[in-house]
Amino acid sequence: MRVVTLVTEALAEKGTKFRVRVNAKCLTCSLRKVCIGRVRQGFEYRVVEVRSKRHKCPLTGSDMVVVVVEPEPLKVLLNTPSISEGLITSFNPPRCAETRCPYREFCIDSPLKDGEKIRVMRVVRRVTCPQGLRLFLVEALPLSFLRPSRT
Repeated sequence: MRVVTLVTEALAEKGTKFRVRVNAKCLTCSLRKVCIGRVRQGFEYRVVEVRSKRHKCPLTGSDMVVVVVEPEPLKVLLNTPSISEGLITSFNPPRCAETRCPYREFCIDSPLKDGEKIRVMRVVRRVTCPQGLRLFLVEALPLSFLRPSRT
């Protein structure tokens, strides 16, 4: 669950949380494998260890610090008749055209891929969907994040 990556000096503090955003120029950078290659865009991570090694970011010119991070569970809505912690299921976002739904970010705008296998880490609550769907707000992680450590 832990991975080694690079963050800016401002984020290089134990306990700091950050959401991954990738600049198009990062895709051709020589540091991409250790920097963005081990984390997923749109997911939030928490710094659990700060190491002394630093690299210069070719894009910004700023110092990047080597850190160990863990992914934070992602809040998503699941359309299911029943739910429990530990459940492994596929993420299949509800098909919905409601652009003003207060829950849209948890189902339509998720960084999870359609059909991706996830594990429910915590059931937050049942949600009253404007479309009448039986939805549960949960905290979940992709199964790919739950593989043995890559530190």
